[in-house]
Amino acid sequence: MRVITDSSMSPFPIEREFNPNEGVEKVTNLFLRTTFRTPPQTEACTLVENSFDLWIQAILGLLAFLSLIMKRHFERPQRPLKIWGFDASKQAIAGVTVHFLNIAIAEFLSHHASDYELKSDECDFYFVNFVIDVVVGVTLTYILLSIIDSVAVKYGIDSLKSGYYGEHPKWSNWAIQLGEFMFLTVLIKLALFIFEVYMREYLDYVGYELFKQANPYPKLKLVFVMVAAPFLLNSVQFWLTDYILMADPKINKPDEEEAREGEEEGEQLVKSMPGN
Repeated sequence: MRVITDSSMSPFPIEREFNPNEGVEKVTNLFLRTTFRTPPQTEACTLVENSFDLWIQAILGLLAFLSLIMKRHFERPQRPLKIWGFDASKQAIAGVTVHFLNIAIAEFLSHHASDYELKSDECDFYFVNFVIDVVVGVTLTYILLSIIDSVAVKYGIDSLKSGYYGEHPKWSNWAIQLGEFMFLTVLIKLALFIFEVYMREYLDYVGYELFKQANPYPKLKLVFVMVAAPFLLNSVQFWLTDYILMADPKINKPDEEEAREGEEEGEQLVKSMPGN
């Protein structure tokens, strides 16, 4: 379709192609500019500067915990509710601690004095730090907890066996394992923080290149960095950590369930004997 338009630059009408998608693009760009674009007084994406930032973090925490509930729904055999509650609460407490440590680390990396002129903002550093935490942190947690479990089995220290809280689950065993898990979590974060400070220039480059196209839209960037991507990564992290923290399902089976299974196996054995 061709349209005729007037032009103040020419005494003759100008004929040009009409693009039906042009209106959609204009409306979309206007929405992004008015909804997500950086206000004049703000220069970069932030993590804890306003109520929007805090609401985004609350949504992230809720989604991460819901992923644990979903995992319990699909796991077979299911842990008793109290055992699952002990395991999940250890993750929740450690997860909140790690989250705020990640924010503090992102703040430090993006604002602390550096000989290198940084391009990344808080959100860039948070995302890069979070990915390192999921990949390296979970791996180190698995290795260290496996070593502690081996020592606990060797010397018969039941309270240190990850996910085992006694024949009748005890709060004291939960508290000991929570302290153990928190100590490992903070120790690993400290080691990763030292590594990230040393590698800050490289992390700055990676973070900036990943999100430089989103810099004009800090709220949209925050939603992606704090909710969309972390929801997937947090779910993977929580599921893997939950698998690490939980004991062998046979250990925490109630006595009645074990007895019932023993009776069923005995009946099946009798039926399989010749003459029956």
